[in-house]
Amino acid sequence: MVEQSGPIPAKEPAIIHLRTDQVEWRVWDDCAVVFDPANGDTHRIDAPAGALIQILEQSNPMVTGELVRRATLLGYSQDSVNSALDVLEALDTVSCD
Repeated sequence: MVEQSGPIPAKEPAIIHLRTDQVEWRVWDDCAVVFDPANGDTHRIDAPAGALIQILEQSNPMVTGELVRRATLLGYSQDSVNSALDVLEALDTVSCD
């Protein structure tokens, strides 16, 4: 078996797209909110999810592995990044190919 070092993305090799046409958001240091104008719902999300939005704002779309790598460089654990991706997918803030 070959050993791998560093975080192993759980959803590789998906490409993550920030859905700028579907939702709006605002990010602060410790949290963020996502607003869905189609139904008027606003959701508070945690800092890792906000960090993923900020990373994707800089380079959209992005391969999951690179998104996870950049988030872990900011100090977020792989588990928190994977959980944040799940939240953003559930809110339709991101889509995966």
